[in-house]
Amino acid sequence: MNFDYLVNLNLFRTFYFVATSSSFKEASAKLYMSQPAISKQIKELEDVLGVRLFTRFNKGIELTKTGRILFNQLENANFYLKESINQIERIKDLKAGELIIGCPSHITSFYLLDKIEKFKTKYGNVEIKVVNGSTSELLDDLYHHKIDFMIDFDPIDNKYRDFKIEVLDYYDTVLIANYKFDKKIKNLNDLIDQNFVLPLPRSSVRKNFEKILLNNGISINVGLDLDTTDLIISAVKRNFGIGYVIRESVKEELKQKSIKELKLNYEFPKLKLNLVYNDNFLTPSAKIFIDDYIRV
Repeated sequence: MNFDYLVNLNLFRTFYFVATSSSFKEASAKLYMSQPAISKQIKELEDVLGVRLFTRFNKGIELTKTGRILFNQLENANFYLKESINQIERIKDLKAGELIIGCPSHITSFYLLDKIEKFKTKYGNVEIKVVNGSTSELLDDLYHHKIDFMIDFDPIDNKYRDFKIEVLDYYDTVLIANYKFDKKIKNLNDLIDQNFVLPLPRSSVRKNFEKILLNNGISINVGLDLDTTDLIISAVKRNFGIGYVIRESVKEELKQKSIKELKLNYEFPKLKLNLVYNDNFLTPSAKIFIDDYIRV
């Protein structure tokens, strides 16, 4: 069988209008086509399918048994098409759909959750998923449209030229220790051979810290690599070592003095928080989230 008809949807459209009409003349008025043109398209579809679709009478037309089967299937397709359009309209109006954000867990905790909460208050029917991963993993997910946009700290190796990067804010980092920690830590050199609890090597916070240490010729002992700031805080409280985190993520613990900040003479550079997205593929929910809850 020749399957070229699969790409010629006009033949099915013409068939559908003829099937819902009492004659070719009536179908001609609906389609704004001449009767010979309609007859030619119906004949072409019959030839491709290898079956008769209509029985012609002097006073009109009638579907054959096979024609009725095709018509019923097109009716079903028309129903699902209308349902799809309605669903798209609901997504455009943010009455349905989903939003998938790529964001490391430590940033999700202190930055993103508050914005998600506000968004869900107004658009409760939009399902939100947060995907964690390294910067390079999230960039790949964004490229393959597995996420709508991503949020992460520098450094971001933008190997995909279509991506736009916007700076959202700048954040301080801090060294934290068990509240009973009593060693004198004033300079970077004092960190040499200290035990540390750090984010995973793939994280941007860890990469920035290691760059600082490398540039200053500092060597440290990393006793634990942990995935989340909450785990780092717990490990620091248990005296596993010194932690390096975003200040914003431990402000409550510092306020409550459940951990202590190690204040050095050295000033750690602020970390740049970025929004990364492809403007050509932003969904309606992603656009609203970015415009109304991130760019504020």
